[in-house]
Amino acid sequence: MVTEIRPDTAAIRDAVESACRAPSLHNSQPWRWEWTGERLELYAVAERMLGHTDPSGRQLVLGCGAALHHARVALSAASWIPTVTRLPDPSRPDLLAVLDFDRPHTVDARDAALALAIGARHTDRRPFAAPTTLRESLVDLENAARREGASLSILDAEARSDLARASELSAAIREGDEAYRQELAWWTGRAEPGDTGVPASALLDDEAAGDIDVGRRFPTGAGTLDTAQPKADASALAVLSTRVDERIDWLRAGEAMSAVLLEATAAHLATCPLTHVTEIEASRGIVRTATARTGEVAGFPQVVIRLGARSARGLPTTSRRPVDEVFVDRSGRDG
Repeated sequence: MVTEIRPDTAAIRDAVESACRAPSLHNSQPWRWEWTGERLELYAVAERMLGHTDPSGRQLVLGCGAALHHARVALSAASWIPTVTRLPDPSRPDLLAVLDFDRPHTVDARDAALALAIGARHTDRRPFAAPTTLRESLVDLENAARREGASLSILDAEARSDLARASELSAAIREGDEAYRQELAWWTGRAEPGDTGVPASALLDDEAAGDIDVGRRFPTGAGTLDTAQPKADASALAVLSTRVDERIDWLRAGEAMSAVLLEATAAHLATCPLTHVTEIEASRGIVRTATARTGEVAGFPQVVIRLGARSARGLPTTSRRPVDEVFVDRSGRDG
């Protein structure tokens, strides 16, 4: 008879703290974690949905999926591989995943490398030098997406111009959307870093932002980030897609995004996920067509990732909410 062994509360809390380093739309951090002493539950927080940017809640679920994968990586590096049940209760759509535990496992080098990548990963909005090591890392990146139920396609130069057109179209459509613009301004460009939102120190100024042909347009004057990078962006563009576009696919796409970002970080690549080109159907259709030309079955683009050479000049860490605001211990016992 095998005795069940579970992680203690301290180990779970540490994993949740790592999970909260995951990227989310405008650093909204739309998640809550609850530990029962036997299982760890991930909930979506509807109050943190950006209703004008993300009216379907797709990106809210995507961000929670990224946090779920971060948690899995952190737990694995601490000798635990949880069994994950996704969307376990149709009557509770906010309950996105349940993590159950059986017994510890032996940590391998890959576990450790990906866990270290959690702390090293940043959303880098600066122009990138060409990712000269991408070819050596490509199989690992593609496999990382595939293991999570998604596909990753690297676009060619012709397709990049298509994505630039999709970015322009998205900006043009939203030019007159005052509610979207107000929401974007509220979440971004604050002079003083806070627990949520994207601070000015993580955004480019207007001149430098113009050098990123596929970047989201933030409010004028929002950024103070010093580029110290090549003026022209030479990043590679990777599209993460799913075969279907349901809530479970959004969650798995978030896990795949995290997997690709951490693999890329471990391979010393700079990364920047882009979602504005998939938020509006017209621009998303352009991305889908460009992806299909790579030979990939035309699915549903969920996120575009810029990949480039990592700069020697680091980035400031974007703040996260205190762990006690997102973690509830219902175990009734100390860790």
